[in-house]
Order: sequence, then C-alpha cells, then structure tokens
Amino acid sequence: MSEASGRATGWAIHLFTASSAVLAFLALGAVEGSRWREALLWLLAALVVDGVDGTLARRAEVTKSLPRIDGSALDLVVDYLTYVFVPACFLWRQGAFPSALALPLGTTISWISMVLVTQPARGHGLGTHLLTRCIAEVEASGAAAGLDATELGRPIYLPLGFRDVYPLSRWHGQQGLRHAVAPPGGIVVRAATPDDLQRICAYDRSRSGFARSPIVTHLLTRAPALARVAERADGTLAGYVLGRDGYRALHVGPVVAEDQATGLALLSSAFAAADRSLIVDVPDRHGEIRRWLEQQGASAPRGYMRMLRGGSTRIDNGAHIFAIAGPELA
Repeated sequence: MSEASGRATGWAIHLFTASSAVLAFLALGAVEGSRWREALLWLLAALVVDGVDGTLARRAEVTKSLPRIDGSALDLVVDYLTYVFVPACFLWRQGAFPSALALPLGTTISWISMVLVTQPARGHGLGTHLLTRCIAEVEASGAAAGLDATELGRPIYLPLGFRDVYPLSRWHGQQGLRHAVAPPGGIVVRAATPDDLQRICAYDRSRSGFARSPIVTHLLTRAPALARVAERADGTLAGYVLGRDGYRALHVGPVVAEDQATGLALLSSAFAAADRSLIVDVPDRHGEIRRWLEQQGASAPRGYMRMLRGGSTRIDNGAHIFAIAGPELA
C-alpha cells in the first residue's frame, strides 16, 4: 500500500470512528422526542461501529500512516457520548434514576435507605437489584444491615432475611407550643453548643449503638435552634436532641436519653423552639411521648418498622432512642 493510499485509508477509518458521534447525536434527538425505540437503534448502530473500528485501524496500521492523529483519544470522546452522556439523558427523560444507599455506622452496622425507583421504571427489578447489591456490600464488610421499612416495603425485606425490631410512627405537628415539659429532678435542659459536640458524639455511640459522629456534627450545625442537651448537676449528659430543616417542615431527631421523661423534656424543648411545622419519628413503645404528641394536636398518618439483617447489635433494644434521626440516617 502506497503512502498516499495508507493516509487515505487512515482518514477514512478515523471518519468511521467519528461517525459514532453523529449516531450519538441522532440518538439524543430521538431521546428528546421521546422516541425510545429509535434512540436505542441509533445507539445499537454506534455499538457496531465501536466494535469494528479498532480492528480496522490495527489492520491498516493507522498509527503509522497518521502518527499525529491520536485515534484512541477520538475513541474515548465518542465512547463518552454513546456510553455515558446519551444513556444518562435517556434515563433522565424517562425518569428512570433508581437509587439506594448503604451508610456505614461503625464496624458492626450499616444502614440501608433511599431505595427509590421512579414510577416509569418500576416493575423491572431495578430496586431489588440495588437492594441486593447493598446487602452484599454490607455482608462483605462483616456488618449487620438495618433499615426502616414502610408498610409496603416490609413484605419485600422479610424474605431477604430482615427481621422486625420495633415499630415507629411518623408524627406531624404544628408550631405553637409555648411551654416545654420540665425534665426530671437534678437534670437541666439547655441549648447545645459546639463545645458539647464531642460529648454528644460519645453519648450517642454508647446509647444508640451507632458510630455516626459525622451525622451528629452535621445536624448540630444544620439546625442549632433545635439542638438541646440534658445535663446532670455534675456536668454529665443525660440526653440530647438534634434536628434539621426540611423542605416543608423541620425534622426533630434523634432524641437519645437515659429515660422517657428526659427524652420528652428534650423533645418538647425542641418543639417549643420551632417556628415551622414539625416531623418526628418516635418508636411506638414510648407511650408517654405518644400521649404528649396527641395532646399537642399532632397526628401520625404513617409508620415504619425498624428491621435488622445479620448479627445482633445494640440497636435491638432501642431503649434509649426516643426519636430516630430519620429512615435515611438511622
């Protein structure tokens, strides 16, 4: 093959590789027009080009005939369009972005949450695939898996080896509470400060069984007006409450304390400081707190079941947890 014909062949092969970009933009146009089958056909055509161009380039020794043209760089750009950008647009336009989160909370427990699949993508096993992937990663780390299941989710988790720990209710309350409940004798409830952070983290770990210092730190700074500590006369902690701002309401929790009376004093103090409607997730076992919430006009339209899979951990009891941080944060 002469030098001129070799160069011509090289340019032809590079143009053939670049044609995948054209196919990618045709697929993108089909995606924007919601022509899903057409988009897949264009991507299939690009896949065929990608499977052939490399072989043609090697046989024609393109690197020798056109040494200044980096065909591998061109191939990377085209692959990004066809295998990343256009498929991402395809999923986005269909509303098909499933998610799942496995959050390590120490070496013994990871929390699974945010297993979400948009309506158009349901029924194809995407959520189950992501859930089993999370479970496998948690098992590989040697930890137990925990989650807070909705009524619809619980029948899915039971066959996967999860067991019930305790039920919770999500309470919705309005602002307007003027007086907090007094704590037990010898205990004072006061506003938490950054100086309390280390003590709160240590207390939380000893009572909840979770190692979640980054989460506690974030919550303390996110809604400082809701943060309270319960302190004994000797300066030791008897509990704490944190919260966070939400789109429609403030979320109070976690509330971790020595006993229910202290937990109620902390919760009511946070409620009294709120300037918006509130949400709090309370274990059903705490009847005194439930009655107080009802007296404040709060309602509990939905519930969860705290569930575990794997070895026993300290969260089996939950005696010191009077409100959780939320299903996504434990």
